[in-house]
Amino acid sequence: MTSFSFIHAADLHLGTPFKNLGECDVKWRERLREAPFRAFERIIRLCIEKGVDFLVLAGDVYDSSEQNLRAQVRFRDGLARLAQHGIKTYIAKGNHDYGDATGARFSWPDGVCFFPEGQVGSFLHRKNGEVVAELLGISYPDQNTTQNYARSFRKSGRANYTIGVLHSNVGGQPGYDNYAPCSLADLRAASLDYWALGHVHRKLVLSQMDPVIAYPGPPQGRSARETGPKGCFLVEVIGTKTSCTFLPTAEVLRETISLDITPWEKLEDLFSGLEEAIETYAGSAGYLVARVELTGRGLLHKELAAEETRAELLEEFRGRSFRGFRGVYLDDLVIRTDPEIDKEAERRSQTITADFLRALAELTEEEGAPQVAAALSSLYDSKYRRYLELPRGGELSELIRAAENTGLDLLLGEED
Repeated sequence: MTSFSFIHAADLHLGTPFKNLGECDVKWRERLREAPFRAFERIIRLCIEKGVDFLVLAGDVYDSSEQNLRAQVRFRDGLARLAQHGIKTYIAKGNHDYGDATGARFSWPDGVCFFPEGQVGSFLHRKNGEVVAELLGISYPDQNTTQNYARSFRKSGRANYTIGVLHSNVGGQPGYDNYAPCSLADLRAASLDYWALGHVHRKLVLSQMDPVIAYPGPPQGRSARETGPKGCFLVEVIGTKTSCTFLPTAEVLRETISLDITPWEKLEDLFSGLEEAIETYAGSAGYLVARVELTGRGLLHKELAAEETRAELLEEFRGRSFRGFRGVYLDDLVIRTDPEIDKEAERRSQTITADFLRALAELTEEEGAPQVAAALSSLYDSKYRRYLELPRGGELSELIRAAENTGLDLLLGEED
């Protein structure tokens, strides 16, 4: 059996609008808008450098079924480069790029193959005149596809190796719309050798053999939810053995960095700690966008709790350079620190502080929290509806926690 290789990618989301970029300056806004295109260009470059036989794209090439011109041009140009090197591309459309508008403006290069909409299609891939793989795949005919497409896949025996290409939520992965839902059992029943999946925005290998079932995740993280390395899989098939190697492609790495203030005595310790934390990610991408969360109990709490501190720290951090990156942008700074006290010991004491802590604890219990919500609702309805939004769920818990820390600061803090 002739050996061959391919790259499996998904969820490119070219043309992502990035509407909520916070306080980013013009350079960072353009950098983030350009990042998905740069990640796609890396995929093209990797296909050529690794000498793969073909590229598989498992849905959501574009961010919308009404693709913008820039996204279509960049995508077509990338596939044309592959065609010049004799590398084919097999594409299944997902819930973001469904419909037949993909080729409305351009003709596609030779070797670009789209799977049909609403039914499983088949392509035989030949290498040196020999059929080395059959690719089965299906494209979405519309956005809200709830049919179990996996049950329509079956190995035909026309090739020794069969690849399934499907944009689907397998096993009800939490946090993702349940499009084309199926189970692992459905995928295994098809008797394929490799399942090239898309839709879940994180690297996830559901089965490492017999068959290999994998989500590569997107090649570029696009929000604070999509943290960590992003990329594609290089799949190498030698005989009956399949090996997968994850290749990073992100232009901008997104991360949430949690720092514990407990051992720190001065703000300079905070700056050193952040610099050290950021440098642990050096080399994983050219740029970093980070959300920083400060936790723990320590001497810095009182200073961090001051209203103006968060904005000043963000401004200072954003003006710094960090080794290992061409640029670093702190998207947000969340302060969840506590005063330097032992709350449990204080609750057991015979002091007014203990009474205060016990009263706050009752507010967070099942019976207490609804009472607080009801009291706030009454006040909100009568006076402040025009000015404030009523806090709910986690927001209310955060406010109660902040009130506890403020009260402790007032009760236990030193007099000015």
